[in-house]
Amino acid sequence: MATPAATSGPSQANGEGFFRSLYIHTHDVSRSLKPSADGELAHAIHQTLHFALDGHPDDYTPSSSNDGAGSGCDPLATMPTATASNGVETSASAGPSGTNVKKGFFPTDDPERPYISYHWNPRSATLALPNPATITNPIADPCSPDHRSSYDITAKFFFLDPTDLSPGLVDDALTRLTSTTGIITVDTLVLAFPTLELDSRSSSSETWGSSVTEAWSHVSQNPQLFSLGLSDISPSNLRQLLSSLSVQPPSTPLFSPAIPLSTSTTEPSASTAQPDAADADVPSSTTHHLASSGAGSFWNLEYSTLSAARRPRLVSINVKQDPCAFDRDFDSYCTQMGIQLVAHSDRKDVLPQRTLPNLMDEFKDRLPVKMAGRLRAKWALKYTTLIRDRGVLADKGYIVFVETEN
Repeated sequence: MATPAATSGPSQANGEGFFRSLYIHTHDVSRSLKPSADGELAHAIHQTLHFALDGHPDDYTPSSSNDGAGSGCDPLATMPTATASNGVETSASAGPSGTNVKKGFFPTDDPERPYISYHWNPRSATLALPNPATITNPIADPCSPDHRSSYDITAKFFFLDPTDLSPGLVDDALTRLTSTTGIITVDTLVLAFPTLELDSRSSSSETWGSSVTEAWSHVSQNPQLFSLGLSDISPSNLRQLLSSLSVQPPSTPLFSPAIPLSTSTTEPSASTAQPDAADADVPSSTTHHLASSGAGSFWNLEYSTLSAARRPRLVSINVKQDPCAFDRDFDSYCTQMGIQLVAHSDRKDVLPQRTLPNLMDEFKDRLPVKMAGRLRAKWALKYTTLIRDRGVLADKGYIVFVETEN
């Protein structure tokens, strides 16, 4: 599952061999997508496969010079780095006919699809669609090398394979996030275990205890993550988990978990005032008067200090799916433990089993490398980038990892 080290063009990915691992990097899906029976992620993957494999001129032809980074000091301007972290050159190249082609696109033998976007590592038999070099970086500001503090970045990691809950999968996802977008630090990482029924009031820690605690302890020691969260866990299971981790109530009252932990300022994130803008897993209360008086400038260390078991900064639940998931006792307990209870709108089954095989079957004749067997999704990472001062969603995307099985 190593990150590919170099770009492979058609000479190495001309249909010879089979891929055993697949990464799908969706483009910005911050705009509303058309409804899909299988959910937002399914539609995002569908759009991405069209972008990577259709060979449409609008996709592989570079934008005009006044787009992106050329727009001056706009904080949303995108600015490709000189070389992507996976060794992909980001400058546009000229094709056989002299046509300028965006980074990450390569010529084919098909005149109807002269260029497609992919990355192929023959040593690990790993395919990426599209080439990660085609993903723009929303936080690379050409006017300031330290623009990160202007953004509130949330990531949500979904363990999709019930047979593999290895904490190392999270590391792989964060590595891919960095190589694709340039994002190194995350304000809040939310862990989701959709196959473990953590939200069931009748489930026992015997069925999920070791897996969840191991994953939580692992991410608690990652300095890239300023705070952590859990998704879809029942009150009884949250109590069991925090008890097993020996997490105690905070030393000071909970003021506002949305204070940007990545900076020294005590001003609350604008996301607290407009939770809908971040599309889920974002706190919804504000405490400007406490922040302006200096309160809260010290307690955030309890959420960001590395330890064997950090306290969750938030717990997110889907109230549409389970209207009874939120109750006063649960809210009171979370407040006591220094945890903010928030709502989210993600599907529990974020990627139904039938979805990916059906989508890949639709594009099977356009793939640069064929599949080695049946597909099994291992994990998905959703990331959102919010502009703190304006509460505007600047970027949102997914990374999905899939393995093949015989």
